[in-house]
Formats: sequence, structure tokens, C-alpha cells
Amino acid sequence: MVIKIGIIGYGKHAGTIMGLLKKINDVKLEYIFHPTKNINSPLFTNKLNELYNCDIVMVLSPNTTHFYYLKKLIKNSNAYIFCEKPPVVTCNQIKYLKKIPNRKKHKIFFNFNFRFSKLNYYFKKYLESKKIGSPISVNLTSTHGFAFKREYLKSWRSDGKSNRHNILETMAIHFLDLVNLHLKDMTITNYIPSLQSKKGTSFDTCIINGSDKNNVYFSILNSYAAPRISNALTITGTNGILTIDNNFIKIYSPRNTFDRNGLFKHPPLLLKKKFNIDIDYRNSLRDSLNFFISSVKNCKKFDLDSFETSVNVNELIINLKQNHR
Repeated sequence: MVIKIGIIGYGKHAGTIMGLLKKINDVKLEYIFHPTKNINSPLFTNKLNELYNCDIVMVLSPNTTHFYYLKKLIKNSNAYIFCEKPPVVTCNQIKYLKKIPNRKKHKIFFNFNFRFSKLNYYFKKYLESKKIGSPISVNLTSTHGFAFKREYLKSWRSDGKSNRHNILETMAIHFLDLVNLHLKDMTITNYIPSLQSKKGTSFDTCIINGSDKNNVYFSILNSYAAPRISNALTITGTNGILTIDNNFIKIYSPRNTFDRNGLFKHPPLLLKKKFNIDIDYRNSLRDSLNFFISSVKNCKKFDLDSFETSVNVNELIINLKQNHR
């Protein structure tokens, strides 16, 4: 059986997804939809209803358009839906998602692809391992200089009228999702967005701080206006330290390491191995897509837990936007 796919969107990310689809057997790209553009391709259409009979529809358009397309597809199509994060951008839209019948929820997949990453695997594996001990703090950092590139000003990401908190919705949401998956009942104490590059009108940088019910502190820094730091993770525990940075994962342990005078000194390097963060990101996107396509081929239902955790972290960032002064 060949799976027929319709794609909504024609940006860089949509191009990446289309490239990955070419490597998957038994799928066929049937339509590429854009509401206004006219592109010389037999697959291109401006008629959304032509996608309704596809087996899969992928919503890869700008964040503010997701809800419109989700609502149309849920009402008019029986297709499986692959939707980029964040699912929606307002509280009322969240309320709509929560009320969707379960039979429809079972066919919707929100692409939080970091859930399929090695970064997530190591986060979970070592968060409370004997090598690290009880976790005290988690720090996540990911930055690069996109705001200083010419194409940034032409991008929807720089437009503060429709995407003022774009750094939160497109970048920080990944790391909030990881924290939300592994810490218990987290509470955010600070959300500080800023426009550091002076380019465009949306925030290009944000810092998020908080803690969970076990008093594990977390801090997230994301920016389009800084030198590149790729998905760096530090977990500090009562017995050791885990770091992922500069293409290595390292663990320093145990705590009780002393110098000749009996004073504490930095723990020895217990583990060091290569960890290519760029490859990990590409593989997480590939693996997320493969999981989705495989589930559709086998007529599987997506877990309601996955839907609910996606909606929960989406609601969290909407509340951060609304409460920002």
C-alpha cells in the first residue's frame, strides 16, 4: 500500500521534511499546498480541499496558521495529521484541542522531535543515576546568530506583530518539553524575553527559570543573537556532573574526591564519549518522522498521553506569553 501525503507549507522546514520523505518506502507526495503562491509544479495546489482525501496531511506552515488548518482537517478529513510544534498559539485554541474527540486525537501527531533524540535519552538515563546522585539543577542552552543573517528580516520569525515570542514558540518549546517530560510538576518562576540583535520586532532571546516539586532547579537559555552553542546540557547532582557540549558527553564523579590536604576537588572524569549534536538533531527529526509514517502504515493509534503532553507544554508557553509584562 502506498501512503498518499499532502503537505501544507513551502518553507525551509517543509523542504527538509520532503527530503526525508523521499528516503521512505511506500509513500507518495500527492500535493503541496500554499494559500497564495503559484509554483510551477504538478504537485502544487491552492485548493486545500484537494488534500482532504490524502492518507496523511502534514501541517508545516508558520505557527499562527496551524490552528486554521488543524480545524479544517479535523472537520473535513479522516487523514492522519502531522503538525509541527507549537500546535496552536492562543488559549481558546488550546480549549478546542482539548475538546477534540479521542478518535480524532488518536490520529494527530505533534512533532516534538527532541523526544526522539539522544539528548533526551541521556537526560532521562542520567537524571537520577548513581553516578550523578539526586539531581540539583538542570541547565539547557542553545543559541546561534540567525538574527544577524539577511534572510532573518524577511522571515516570519522576525515579525513582532504576529510572532512576538517566536524564540519561545520555535526554540525554547523543545527544551521546555524535555524538562516537562522528566521533572515532576515543574513551576516556572521567570520568563525573560528580549530583542538583543535589534533586528526585526520579535524577541530573539529568552531565559526561563524554574523548579519542580523535588526542588530541582532548571534554567533554559535560547537565542538567535549569540554565538553558536548547540543543545548543551548540564545536570548537577549530589554525586556528580553530566555535561553535553562541544560534541562530547562527559560525566564527572564521585563527589567525595579529595586532594592531599583532605579538601574537596573537582571529581575525576568517569566517562567521555563523542556525541555529535548536529547529527543528533537531524536523526531525531528523521526518527520522529519514521515513527509517524510507520504508525500510519500499521494503522496504529497515537497515544493520548503523547497528545496531552504536547498540549500541556503548548499551554505552558501560551501562559508565559500572556503573563509577560
